[in-house]
Amino acid sequence: MPAGAIEQVGQRLDLALLDARQNALIVEENAVDAVIASLLAKVNFYHGFNACWSDALTRF
Repeated sequence: MPAGAIEQVGQRLDLALLDARQNALIVEENAVDAVIASLLAKVNFYHGFNACWSDALTRF
């Protein structure tokens, strides 16, 4: 196999590895986004829940 062909195969493998790493990072980013969205939903819930209790307590 000529040296140029070997180099092209190596470059294709490097690109495939970079694509796989990029896909893994995208999956990880989506997982982090899901955790953040879940935490924000919890914060909003607790904020609303505490506001209701605060209003109820101030009425007494």
